[in-house]
Amino acid sequence: MAYQNLGGKCVFTSEWNKFAKKTYEANFGKVPFGDITKISEKAIPDHDVLLAGFPCQPFSIAGVSKKNALGRKHGFLDETQGTFFFDFYLGVSLWVGLSAAIFLPCGTKRISASIPNTTAQAV
Repeated sequence: MAYQNLGGKCVFTSEWNKFAKKTYEANFGKVPFGDITKISEKAIPDHDVLLAGFPCQPFSIAGVSKKNALGRKHGFLDETQGTFFFDFYLGVSLWVGLSAAIFLPCGTKRISASIPNTTAQAV
């Protein structure tokens, strides 16, 4: 919303969680597209700025604590959310190369401690 308040216009949204999609629709009047890994880059309109985020739960302090308490894997060992980072990074590389002039990722405090140094530098 901060970027829209500065004159930006949202041309595409993607969200797989049904509750988050309902919340987004209630707030903005539009239903986001579904799972970004199942959407062709051709379906995404041209844009100047790409605001994007990936699941932070496997890397964040709260997420790691919860997963540890539940005896679940975290970080890149979380086979659902942890490996999505690589899909996200590949997608961003493609989109930035195709149309976006600026990429602004959502941050997670512990992500740089969770990924290999070369990947952290690339991010």
